[in-house]
Amino acid sequence: MDPNSLARSDAFFIITSVAIVLIALVACVTLIYFVGILRSVRRTAKKIEQVTEIVGKDLADFRQHIKNRGFTASVIGNLVKNWRGKKTSRKTKDN
Repeated sequence: MDPNSLARSDAFFIITSVAIVLIALVACVTLIYFVGILRSVRRTAKKIEQVTEIVGKDLADFRQHIKNRGFTASVIGNLVKNWRGKKTSRKTKDN
């Protein structure tokens, strides 16, 4: 057996082993980031579900209000006021 072929096979084995270890490390890091992204998506989906339930209840209440009292201009005014939200005042600087 040629000593050069043994040295080449050892070199190939070492290079392949290092490559496999690097690929495994990259795969682990990628998996960790992927799990983090999935957790974030799950939290966002839960928040969206909660908000959807709130909006559904509000619409049901609004519909019941319309059925009981009828559709008036004050209903539109309340709707616009609630959609706009609270106005915040800005502080002015005193020179």
